[in-house]
Amino acid sequence: MSTKTLKKGETLFKEGDKITHLFFIQGGQVQAALIRKRPLELFSVTANSFLGEQALVGSLTHTFSAYALSEVKYVEIPVDLLKQQVEASQPLKLIVKSLAERYKLLLSEARSKRLESDSSPCPDDMVSKIFGSFFHSANQKAQKVQNDPKVTDANWEWEVDYFVLKNYAQRVFLESPKKIEQVSNILIKLKLALPVKGPNPDKPEEGEDVLVSLKLREMGLLQSFIEFYQYYYFKALKPDLLKVDDICFQIVSVFDDLGRSIEPDKKGLINLDYAQVLDQVQKTKGISIKSDHFSLLESKGVYLKRATNSEGKPILQFEKREIHYTLFFWKILKEIDKWNINGFVDLEEKETSPMQQNSEIKKCPACGAEANESQKFCSNCGEKLGIAKG
Repeated sequence: MSTKTLKKGETLFKEGDKITHLFFIQGGQVQAALIRKRPLELFSVTANSFLGEQALVGSLTHTFSAYALSEVKYVEIPVDLLKQQVEASQPLKLIVKSLAERYKLLLSEARSKRLESDSSPCPDDMVSKIFGSFFHSANQKAQKVQNDPKVTDANWEWEVDYFVLKNYAQRVFLESPKKIEQVSNILIKLKLALPVKGPNPDKPEEGEDVLVSLKLREMGLLQSFIEFYQYYYFKALKPDLLKVDDICFQIVSVFDDLGRSIEPDKKGLINLDYAQVLDQVQKTKGISIKSDHFSLLESKGVYLKRATNSEGKPILQFEKREIHYTLFFWKILKEIDKWNINGFVDLEEKETSPMQQNSEIKKCPACGAEANESQKFCSNCGEKLGIAKG
């Protein structure tokens, strides 16, 4: 078994990866962390330490990620080989099992405490609960909206009393009214909620208008986001799907815009002229699409197909619903990130043009991965990128 080298910032293994080897650290320092939208550090190990030993008591996958804090020298030991040696000796088997079970318990406690200690306004492990509290409270208390047929854009489906909404969420789901307020602001920014103002029912004498109700639409989108987030967060199958790549976001936003007025076929697919799509992305976002971009989109769960139509012209095919839903999920994730950075959802925030966003793209000094100015940590290796703007 030869010694291998890991450069600073490189990943040894990721949470959810199958455990095939134990790693004996000969030198350097390795950080164990939960990689969510940002790293949640658990512990670090140095020379003469093992990682992956939970496989000896039946764990099939890694329960955390590990990356190098410095140059690391390590040796890989096949799990099956070590298991054979342990099984051959009953006393050794009992000792290893006892130590591994104790380690598993301590790791579980450290993991729970680290998640609980996250002081962000919207911690990663609470996103589904916070947004679920809003959704289910609104679902219980909202009333059907009677739209004015003379107003063409009046396509709101429900209306809910804002005070009733917050009180119900607090009483039934023990959710903070402040968090419900911030979720409301996110939906207002994304144009899925419309604030309705009027006199304060608790202090009508003040005469100042306050938010008294919310008109809502497309709540199925919000429900799908909650299901999407809890599945990929708690299953830890593809945590990268919960990290928004700005380049992917801008490209998919063009797909969504182009497909919005087009009726999909029986399979729900939209066919767009390939050259037109590339031209539109270049013109509006300043991005020249290459084959690498399609691979990047696929890694983020966006599946596209390049084909030819009956006239032999190249076209781009995608599922209209999937693109629309994916873009919405990413919009919410971006708003949650800004909420955690600023401490609130800014309804007065000015939109940054795509050209300005592209000019703010930088690279991680450790691994070279792209990052934007709003990021505190590299989404690939966890390296600290400096003080974020905002």
